[in-house]
This record gives sequence, structure tokens and C-alpha cells, in this order.
Amino acid sequence: MKQIGSRITIEHTVGGPEVHVRAPRNWWALIFLPIWLAGWTFGGLVALGTFLREPQLFLGVWLLGWVAGEALAVLAWSWAAFGEEVLTFYEGVLTLAKRIGPFQRTRRFPLHETSNVRAAGWFGSPTSFADAMRPWGLTGGTLAFDHNNRPVRFGIGLAEQEARELATELAPYVRQAA
Repeated sequence: MKQIGSRITIEHTVGGPEVHVRAPRNWWALIFLPIWLAGWTFGGLVALGTFLREPQLFLGVWLLGWVAGEALAVLAWSWAAFGEEVLTFYEGVLTLAKRIGPFQRTRRFPLHETSNVRAAGWFGSPTSFADAMRPWGLTGGTLAFDHNNRPVRFGIGLAEQEARELATELAPYVRQAA
């Protein structure tokens, strides 16, 4: 097993490397969000009680936003506390998973359709939804590979040197662009 920095571990398996990148520990989120959630939950429950006694359109719409805010805050806290990205190579498929405990979102990419793994900076549009989630550590990444000529990003919040070292480790398993 190889360690890169404090967040990356690489285990070499029969199919290729299995890379685990722990989510960045956003201490501000880990400390602040439970406090914010307590107040937000109390306020939402009071609003819900009012809505159930006397339904109003504005309050109903506000409660939808309240639920969305509650879910986003729980997700951001859970990712900062328990999240990890897992990259595996097995039987000609590159698998990229984002895990929070037992839950995960997995994407699979046939290796013959992938190329050009590299360290990549924080690019993109600051007005896109995906970029709006970057400060919470939920999207983006400092590494990328191309899948059918479109970039796929991973390695959220890695330092440049860590990203370069990991890209070098993965390069033999992903074909390089011509």
C-alpha cells in the first residue's frame, strides 16, 4: 500500500490500483453545520406547525426550500466527516465512486474510452451549479481524465503536488492522448 500525502492511499490489486481519496476535512463545516442545523430545524418545525394549522402558499414554498437546505447541510456535513472518492481499475473498466459510509454514487468508464489522466486546476464556470458546490467540497476535483473527449474530474481538494503524483501513478493504466 502506498500513501500520498495524508488523504490518498493506493493499494495495488490484480486488476490495477485501487485509490482512496478521503474528503477534505472542512473544519468550519464540521463545527458550524450542526449548530446551524439545530436552529434551522427548529425554525422549520415551527413553520411546519404553522402551515399545518393555517396553510399558506408562501409558507408551503418556503418549507420546500427549508427541506432542500436541510438536505444540503446534512450532505455537506456527512461528506466532510465521512466522505471518500474511490477509483478502481478492473477488467477493462475504470470505476469512480463517491462514498459516504455505506452509500455511494458510482460511475463506470470503459478504459478503451478513457485517456489523458492529468493534474488539472480548478476550471469551469463560477455560475454553474457544480461550481457552486465546490466550497462545500462536494464537486470538482484536481485531477481529470477524458472520457469520449469530455473531462471527468476527481480528487476533490488535493494539493497540486499530490494531484501530480497521483496522476503519475495512474498514467500507466489510462492511455495517453495522441
